[in-house]
Amino acid sequence: MPGAGLLLVTHLAAPLGLLWLGHGYRQRSSSVRAWFWGGVVGYLASVVLVTAVLLLPPVFWGAPGGVRWRLIQWTPLLLPLLTASGAGLFRRTGAAEPVRAPRPTRPRPPHPSRSSASSPSR
Repeated sequence: MPGAGLLLVTHLAAPLGLLWLGHGYRQRSSSVRAWFWGGVVGYLASVVLVTAVLLLPPVFWGAPGGVRWRLIQWTPLLLPLLTASGAGLFRRTGAAEPVRAPRPTRPRPPHPSRSSASSPSR
């Protein structure tokens, strides 16, 4: 029964890896956060793809070990890895850096309690 073991490994490796990457998310660097979100997007896409493949009628299944079996077996592992590495490389090249306009500076009005005009004269 090597197919069942492989199925278990391929379907659990991505969620466990994402769980590990998500631990301490706020303390991680921006490139690790990009890897994490790329993996999440890839895993969700793989869940949708595997569900669609599983819902195909038996007429499209073909021979055991065919394309359908390979999609069900390998998509939950390979698609998150591909999207996570793509997001990490996209972040590393600097293409994902947001362009921010400088903040406009305005003079602040004086506080009413610190104004010399508002203090009572004695």
